[in-house]
Amino acid sequence: MRKLMRLTGFILPAATVLFFFSLPGCRKEAKLATLTTLSVTEITASTAVSGGNITDDGGAAVTARGIVWSTATGPTLEQHGGMFNAGEGTGLFAANLEELNTVTPYYVRAFASNKAGTAYGDQIIFTTAAVAVGEAYGGGIVAYLFQSGDPGYTAGQLHGIIAAPADHGSYLWGCHQVLIGGTSAGIGSGLVNTTAIAGGCADANCAARISFNAVISGCNDWALPSKDELNKLYMNRNIIGGFTLTDYWSSSEVSDVAAWKQNFSNGLQGMLYKNNTYRIRSIRYF
Repeated sequence: MRKLMRLTGFILPAATVLFFFSLPGCRKEAKLATLTTLSVTEITASTAVSGGNITDDGGAAVTARGIVWSTATGPTLEQHGGMFNAGEGTGLFAANLEELNTVTPYYVRAFASNKAGTAYGDQIIFTTAAVAVGEAYGGGIVAYLFQSGDPGYTAGQLHGIIAAPADHGSYLWGCHQVLIGGTSAGIGSGLVNTTAIAGGCADANCAARISFNAVISGCNDWALPSKDELNKLYMNRNIIGGFTLTDYWSSSEVSDVAAWKQNFSNGLQGMLYKNNTYRIRSIRYF
């Protein structure tokens, strides 16, 4: 009998062990999720894009996520001017802000909800644009707003391309069999290209010189668009207006005998001889 009692002093019955490890105090309780708010991009007069990144669900499934925004600081799910629901789960998500007022500061926060409650990311402030593509501005018509990744883009600020209100007409690219050199195809390079061509090409009526010498609505900093800028004009041609369904010159040189052009009927870009006559539409930046 004594031997049995010594053994039971060291051995716990299985039921006791299970009871011990199932005590409520040993369970891990859920916490609020951890997340950040993504930068606001693609800002227009009435829309923008943001989002969030949920890096920790807090030990419980994220059942709702998205962004909230307001013209007052600290927007929440209970008090906000707008909300975008991006579903559930962790990781990166994008969200659209719509029906915004022009030239208005907005406060944006990402949110993530689990059974512990709703957590919010850091607050970001941005201001909507004063103008939209297709509106009259700066001596012409807004043709394109710089986006994240474009040269000249600054987060929270409005910059872009203005198209002249009408074509100048049709002109030769000019300086056939003369290599200007140093031109680029990228966004923001039209003025640099045009200045180089005007300084290196003696042809009085070459396309770039016509733009370089233009004075429209008191503005004298017009340029022949680069290849990529010309494509932006094509993409927004119906909003900008006034284009014909034919070829337009860019300021992007290919060689001593060829340059880039774009057809405004089908959008195709191609390399053609500089001694061809095509239409031109000037641009400037803001």
